[in-house]
Amino acid sequence: MKSLFKLALTLIVLYSAIGVTASEFFHQVLVDSRANVIPIPATGTKAITLKQPRHGQAILIGDVVRYNPNPGYVGEDRFSTRTVDGEITIYSIDVTKHPAETAQDKASSPSANGSERPNIVLIFTDDAGYIDYGFQPGSDPKLTELTPHITRLGEEGAVFTNAYVSAPVCGPSRAGLLTGRYQQRFGHEMNMPIGYEGGMPDEEPMISERLNPLGYVSGVVGKWGVAYRYDAWPMQRMWDYSFIHLRGQRNFWPMRTEPLVSVFIEDNQPTPESGYATDRIGDKSVEFIRNHSDKPFFLFVPFNAPHGPLQPRPEDSDIVAQFEDEKRGKFAGLVKALDDNVGKILEALDEQDLTENTLVLFINDNGGAEHLGADNGILRGAKANLYEGGIRVAWAMRWPSRIPAGHTVDTPVTALDLLPTFVKMAGGEPKRAWQLDGVDILPLATGEEASLPERDLFWRRGGSNKGHYAVRSGDWKLYINKQLKNPKWELYNLDTDIREQNDLAEAHPETVTRLQEKLDQWESGLIEPLWNLKAFMD
Repeated sequence: MKSLFKLALTLIVLYSAIGVTASEFFHQVLVDSRANVIPIPATGTKAITLKQPRHGQAILIGDVVRYNPNPGYVGEDRFSTRTVDGEITIYSIDVTKHPAETAQDKASSPSANGSERPNIVLIFTDDAGYIDYGFQPGSDPKLTELTPHITRLGEEGAVFTNAYVSAPVCGPSRAGLLTGRYQQRFGHEMNMPIGYEGGMPDEEPMISERLNPLGYVSGVVGKWGVAYRYDAWPMQRMWDYSFIHLRGQRNFWPMRTEPLVSVFIEDNQPTPESGYATDRIGDKSVEFIRNHSDKPFFLFVPFNAPHGPLQPRPEDSDIVAQFEDEKRGKFAGLVKALDDNVGKILEALDEQDLTENTLVLFINDNGGAEHLGADNGILRGAKANLYEGGIRVAWAMRWPSRIPAGHTVDTPVTALDLLPTFVKMAGGEPKRAWQLDGVDILPLATGEEASLPERDLFWRRGGSNKGHYAVRSGDWKLYINKQLKNPKWELYNLDTDIREQNDLAEAHPETVTRLQEKLDQWESGLIEPLWNLKAFMD
């Protein structure tokens, strides 16, 4: 304890010498879990913001932080404070973990085997079309043959036919999914420019930060895509393990140059380039499952396949040759590699005897990128716009002990529903203060409920009064593209016109007015995009 205070005192003296008006000042305090008071230099500060550490609870009292580690945890938490113009933010940035778990602890701790709380594996694929996976109604027969493992998820669980994401492009879609809130509420409306220092704000907790206090171990393996800055990397946001690439797009094969935004980073450390990207993601996912089979876990697997570039494995060249359209053939090769690695994950669950009590959710991140070979079937539109082809996605949920095989759900759902659903499954209760935009959809998947209370789903891309807008209310969908020279409101009944071919705006002006008012009310709770990038990629 004395050494801790001595270190803190030294830092205070150094801090005072530099002054709080410096643009940024970083220092770190290593806190042994047995210690419980962390002095904070408060002289001249305007405000102090506290971020929770990952292995205990911290409370700011005056100019000290009182830290209480979780029971059974032995190790060191490294706290970091950042001061900008006199405002201090305190957060747990890195942890040396030495969990001391006795046989008695293991017996009493919530575990995946024998616990009502399931493991959760969320597989999030990239840029696939609506009919590119075998469990989908009207799926491409050739792609169905290539996706036996993905098809298995739909056959052994529930398929959602009216499933949406909150954005038609990768980054914002992920931001909404991870927070359970419309990403336009915090300015994450567009894909980020490479190297942008903003991105996911600290004030928007992710799924990992909601599940961690409930005793879950969280891992993310694959494409991050929501922030480039270091303090928004997974390990700083209560993920216990991460193997990610930051940028939305990277080569599937090793790169000759190794920019930090594109290489795989494991627990904050860049890794050497090797192997095929989809295989590396699958292998690391299996490794996570094997390493955490004794306790409830949440594993987020955002594959970058079948996003471009179109670089299938050589062993899949025979698949490419089966397609007259070379682009579609190469895309199919990416899907084949994806399915192989989904198979690895399912096999690992079988191997660890976790299948019965593990929810596996399979979903795509946005509408299919048809310019790169994806196929949205009968849906109008594609990635980057707000017709159904840009926002309606493939979605299947399997949990053998709870979800009946072959179940179909036609009620509209959104990726914003996942966070509250997972929290409920983990034994928690979403709080009103979280201001979530989704709801628990597990009763739909299990068949306990046939529908949800009526609600509206909203989309905006490009900022207020100049972007794309859409709202779905019941079977009605209102859409406008304000980027056009002469934009007009379009109204469709999705129950009878899923293709969005018959514009009913003139025939139902009262419905147009009603949905416009809903959009206006929703937009009143949004902010303008913090960056405005019209780039199509990522």
